[in-house]
Amino acid sequence: MQWSNTVAAYAQAYAEKTKGDCAMIYSTGPYGENIAAGYYPEFTGADAVKLWANEKPLYDHASNKCVGGECGHFTKMAWRSSVRLGCARVPCKPNSQFVVWNYDLPGNYIGEKPYDSWVSSKLRASATSQLLFQVTGRNALGGDAENQSRYFQPPNQETHDDGD
Repeated sequence: MQWSNTVAAYAQAYAEKTKGDCAMIYSTGPYGENIAAGYYPEFTGADAVKLWANEKPLYDHASNKCVGGECGHFTKMAWRSSVRLGCARVPCKPNSQFVVWNYDLPGNYIGEKPYDSWVSSKLRASATSQLLFQVTGRNALGGDAENQSRYFQPPNQETHDDGD
């Protein structure tokens, strides 16, 4: 998984549209997407990822189905063919934040599994976790007011840039 300035710009443009209402409505754009709203000012992109990762026990790989609840946010994060990522966070109501993560290629195709095996899911989760750590390690999607309505950049941007 690599950071994409193009995907991040898309995420930011969509997030800006939620500023007045925190509406939990997907953009229906060209990318895969997870959205979340946190109703406290410190809600970060990492907090959103934790919410989605908590769906993992609800996904049964053998049957490729959610069991006992929603798991589509988790499968979106783990989708094997998604290779680029862009994220944004904006304040959307007083003391509330809207977070969007977009994935290219989209994934969550009906009848397809997000990953081939437990091992590949662990490797995928590790790579995604590393990128998340790199990104959030710079106070991305959280913290100071300067960064609250701008898409965040990973460290060493030039090594993660998709050239757009």
